[in-house]
Amino acid sequence: MCTGMRVSEVLALRWEHIDFGAGAMLVQQGFVNGRIGKVKTEASNDYIPPDSGFAQILLSWKGSKTNGLFFPSHVTGGVALGRKNWIHIGSQ
Repeated sequence: MCTGMRVSEVLALRWEHIDFGAGAMLVQQGFVNGRIGKVKTEASNDYIPPDSGFAQILLSWKGSKTNGLFFPSHVTGGVALGRKNWIHIGSQ
């Protein structure tokens, strides 16, 4: 995934913050010290275009999800996906 985002921002991405039609992801949260909160800098709070390959993977992974974290886990307060649901980017 080539977005220039911080790991903390990737961990806080939500389905409701991506517009596949417009090709834009809203970055406005980060996961730091066990909490989801504001991004590190004001300049980080922005829309960014996802790589087209990454957007296609997310779209196929999205299914019927309309909200919630992209990458839920027990750490971020979401429900983790089982191994059988993981995406192996190299195989796509």
